Amino acid sequence: MASQFLTNIQGDRAPTRFRTMPWVEVFRPGDFQWPHVRTGASVHGVFFARHAENSSELIFDDVRGDSPPFGYRYAHTPQQGELVLFPAWAPHKVTPNQGSTNNVYYRFLLWPPRGATDFDWEDDPTGDYVYKKTTNVRRSLPEQAPQEAPLSSTSPAGPPPSPPGHGGEL
Repeated sequence: MASQFLTNIQGDRAPTRFRTMPWVEVFRPGDFQWPHVRTGASVHGVFFARHAENSSELIFDDVRGDSPPFGYRYAHTPQQGELVLFPAWAPHKVTPNQGSTNNVYYRFLLWPPRGATDFDWEDDPTGDYVYKKTTNVRRSLPEQAPQEAPLSSTSPAGPPPSPPGHGGEL
């Protein structure tokens, strides 16, 4: 499954064997996990062995930061028995366990046999977040009312001077 995941995101044939680092995390009521990343590995996986319904969420934060137009956040509500795979570089956290029982997660990191390639969010097609906004701007000049020459006996005779940028007659 991890090989297919890597093949899909990297676009080339991924290895079928991996070095694995597994561990177990128990989240008691009120426990949570600060935002973090797992560097050096290709894949991070979480198997939700025991998860009380609506007790906590797995949150993925935008790797580019919180400033607009970025700052997107994806909240995943786990289901007991579910396996979630994601790039190890993806910033993630677990919200506080609001349930009354312990949640038990089996986590693991996967590396190709010869070690991880130089692979981070900039190289990963799934990390190519694109923010696209098209705005048509049309410049319109304000309409100017014709100005009347003041009535004065001292005004010079002849046509008014040309506006700047216009040489000669209009």
